[in-house]
Amino acid sequence: MRLTEENLKGFGRLINSGAIAASIDEPEFAFSADVAQFTIQGKTTAGILTAKKRPLALEKFERHLRTPEILVALENDSLIAMAKPSETAPEPQHIHLFHVKQGEAFLIDPGTWHWVPFPVEAETCRLLVFFRENTGSEDGGVIEFAEKVHLSA
Repeated sequence: MRLTEENLKGFGRLINSGAIAASIDEPEFAFSADVAQFTIQGKTTAGILTAKKRPLALEKFERHLRTPEILVALENDSLIAMAKPSETAPEPQHIHLFHVKQGEAFLIDPGTWHWVPFPVEAETCRLLVFFRENTGSEDGGVIEFAEKVHLSA
């Protein structure tokens, strides 16, 4: 599934400025303001995630209840599995696979289930990740599936 504003409803929001008219357009630059609005309580951190090529299957899923997560695809295309927020682990039929192209950026809403992206063609893909400080240790919410969830692109 393509990463579009319509497809992301209920999961998060697209941040790419390409779909939004520039609010400032000068000879030296163009700027698109307010491409995404979100609130993060406390310090925000940035990290680099390098995802490695592997079979298209999930053993784990996670969600963060106290922070949105912003991802920017720096190198190579990827596929990311997500499911809408729910109190319990999502059923496999509710897991959606989104195609993220290099250069695209998107926001994952708090509570949205997700896992490490899968590189599409390259051996790795790299993403810039922003979320609340200490999210991994304080708001990880990782679950393990009883059986691998096989996905199809």
